[in-house]
Amino acid sequence: MSEYEYESDEYDYNSDGDDFVVEAPVPTTDYHVVNISDLQREQEILVSEVAELLMVSKAVATVLLRNNQWSKEIVQNRFYEKDSPKAFLQESGIAAMDKYRCGVEKGITCEVCGDAVRGQDVIQLGCGHQYCAECWKGYLTAKLEEGPSCLSSTCLAFQCNEIVPDAVFQMVLDHAKKKEHAKWVLRSFVDKNQSIKWCPAPGCQNAISGSGGELFVDCICGCKFCLRCGEEAHPVVTCDQLRTWKEKCANESETANWMLVNTKKCPNLKCAVRIEKNQGCNHMTCKTCRHEFCWICMESWQSHFSGGAANYNCNRFNATAAQDTDLSRAKTELERYLHYNTRYFNHAKAESICIKLREEAEARVDQLQEMTVVDFQAVLKALDLLIKCRRILKYTYVYGYYLDGKSSAEKGLFEYLQAEVESNTEMLTELTEKPLETMVIADVMNYTSVTDKFMTRFVEGVEEGLCI
Repeated sequence: MSEYEYESDEYDYNSDGDDFVVEAPVPTTDYHVVNISDLQREQEILVSEVAELLMVSKAVATVLLRNNQWSKEIVQNRFYEKDSPKAFLQESGIAAMDKYRCGVEKGITCEVCGDAVRGQDVIQLGCGHQYCAECWKGYLTAKLEEGPSCLSSTCLAFQCNEIVPDAVFQMVLDHAKKKEHAKWVLRSFVDKNQSIKWCPAPGCQNAISGSGGELFVDCICGCKFCLRCGEEAHPVVTCDQLRTWKEKCANESETANWMLVNTKKCPNLKCAVRIEKNQGCNHMTCKTCRHEFCWICMESWQSHFSGGAANYNCNRFNATAAQDTDLSRAKTELERYLHYNTRYFNHAKAESICIKLREEAEARVDQLQEMTVVDFQAVLKALDLLIKCRRILKYTYVYGYYLDGKSSAEKGLFEYLQAEVESNTEMLTELTEKPLETMVIADVMNYTSVTDKFMTRFVEGVEEGLCI
């Protein structure tokens, strides 16, 4: 990849005006990270509070909470809305939950297996239905294979809606199955709870408990995600927009896969060899003819920066260029979708490459002899910013796709600011993809500072309304 030239004074940012001054948002503490032990403790406390409030057993309180989003307020309201507490418990299938028995006075002939069973091997639920322990074990083991729905298992008897107590599961299952059932009991506390979400990072067993004031949260494992929808943190894009976008990507994946390829031809007509992109930077240099071009729009690389960000138009969708006289409206819409889809996934790939580069840099820290600790920290800061920039830029293309209903002024301003961030991100990416020993740290620090300011201003502008 060839060197690029720029005037350093243009990017040495020392403003004493108000143009780029950005006040850091005040951090909030509306959420906290909880581990497995904390979850169990919170669950037990909530169950005890509801049991005491409604004067019911903990087993009954557990089912009531489980069926009502683990919300004490919802349970309380529904409890007192009914004509009587008994009616509410009957409707929930737990009116006689505490009356189950393990062992009865007389033996029975089990109606399921047909065997004569001693009384001590019989389990009877509060509804009065009796079956042998082995049949209960087989039934509940099969229910356990259905996943979390096992917690709503009802009596073996036909059309009996009596809920099987958790204690019965624990009595008849073997050790491994008991642990699995306990896992679903705890998971239900998070899965059905509107104020708690599991951290989506692979292997992380933490959850985030919030009061609703925070949207994007940070787990101690380093994962940033949305507390409302459970997806990766998605700045500038609403949860509904992201859900719609992902559904669209899934529905049109076959068409997109047909249109998009992993390689592109060199735009130099005298060359036209196939090129594969394997790094995050979009500045490509053909190894055959040395032609420099942009991977996204396939135009000359120098044309992007000959006039600064004002001439950087790679982020804008050009409907005229995408449509000729023979293309239908549907074809144009597909081209528009592919425009944003390509850039969305390109930044997603670049983000993963940045993460890999950071990991590789940290792994080599002990091998660096000519780089100071301060310089190395500057490189890590730049890589952290690039990961953030790529993630945010990824979502700006989702935002841009749904921006058609906005005014042309707002769309134009959005694309201009997006271009500023994107062009600086590309420059910083080039700087950080050089070997650590040959990096120009002053340039890295300079572009890190400028890019961070552009990104902060851009995100705040979108969230607050660009033209308000």
